[in-house]
Amino acid sequence: MTTPRMRAPAPRLGAGARRTVGAAALATAGALAAVLLSGCTLTLRDPGATGAGGTMPVAVPSPSPTAMPTPTPTPSLTAGASDTLIGPSDAAGGAADRDRWIAAATSTQVCSPDLTIGASATATVVRVEGSCGTLVIEADAGVVVADDVRTLLVEGTGATVSVLQVGAVTVTGDANVVRWSGSAPVVDDTGAANTTGRAQ
Repeated sequence: MTTPRMRAPAPRLGAGARRTVGAAALATAGALAAVLLSGCTLTLRDPGATGAGGTMPVAVPSPSPTAMPTPTPTPSLTAGASDTLIGPSDAAGGAADRDRWIAAATSTQVCSPDLTIGASATATVVRVEGSCGTLVIEADAGVVVADDVRTLLVEGTGATVSVLQVGAVTVTGDANVVRWSGSAPVVDDTGAANTTGRAQ
């Protein structure tokens, strides 16, 4: 007859030992959390597992950085043709400036006999060819390059106008630049911060 084996009761831990075991478990959990949050690779060792040294690699993915959107380049004329093509030294409006503006023209219009450059031409460069009876500029922040104009009306804001010959100039908008190459016209400027004068 076989006598059943009796297992010895597990030793009871005293309060001090339980605190030590609890503190060790807490420290292990804290270290594990730090490793997981740092994006490192953690290797757990199981002494009872078979394999190379009883190791079982566990990969913890690294947090991916948030990608910032790449800004889209803005075409130079959409920011305002005057901002792009006119600088402190460019306000003279001489022959070199006229040539540069003509080369940068976004549209060419024929003036016969009158022409209005409307608000749809804001922040563009417009080349006006031919002789004009009356040329009206309502567009803002653009450049208008014209030839011969009898009467020039500038109603927009921040526009730059270059004409070869002009008889009369009326400016009601603000912060415009009007330059001419021929003889001095009659100028009526009722706006603010406008610059009018011969191209230099």
